[in-house]
Amino acid sequence: MCGFLGIFAPPANPLSPDEAAADRLASAKVSHRGNTSRGENLSSSAALFHYRLAFRDLSEGGQPMHDPKGRASIIFNGELYGYQALRSRLSNAYEFSSRSDTEVILAAYLEYGEDLLRHLDGEYAFVIQDHRDGKLVAARDPFGVKPLFWSGTEGISSPSALREYRQVYNFSLSGRLHFASEMKALSVPLRWDARGLDRLQLSL
Repeated sequence: MCGFLGIFAPPANPLSPDEAAADRLASAKVSHRGNTSRGENLSSSAALFHYRLAFRDLSEGGQPMHDPKGRASIIFNGELYGYQALRSRLSNAYEFSSRSDTEVILAAYLEYGEDLLRHLDGEYAFVIQDHRDGKLVAARDPFGVKPLFWSGTEGISSPSALREYRQVYNFSLSGRLHFASEMKALSVPLRWDARGLDRLQLSL
């Protein structure tokens, strides 16, 4: 079990130091999920925080993890099953620096893009920041064994595209996306969600 959280901003409206500091304080709310190591990565478009509980690749799997060429970064919680076979397939195109399944996910993203999910088997939640085009990719396993909570501030629209397992959101200049392993760590103000209440009433 690991814990992570962060905030993502569109390139046209970068994060302020105060926003990054608020998320750093909020990260303490998931610190109980990992006591092996703590890592963070701050940029103008994202702040990523990770608390690691290591049980595999104890020395080389620190997060956030970056690919050697600086194309993308990842924070990850979970376990991939049989990832060695996927690692072997990717080794011709990617030079691995660890034995971690975290790096296998990162390499799979760089090779397959968002289609990497077709190649993953396991229980997982991860967020990848693509430094090439400013994109953020967040995903969890189909059954939600590993949690991933997110909340958008004003400026994030409803899904603009639905393709199989994907939801694509558009950001305006003021948009912010917060994400975390636990809901209590989301550093966004509480507010009423009328659409959420409608869905709740329909389910009762």
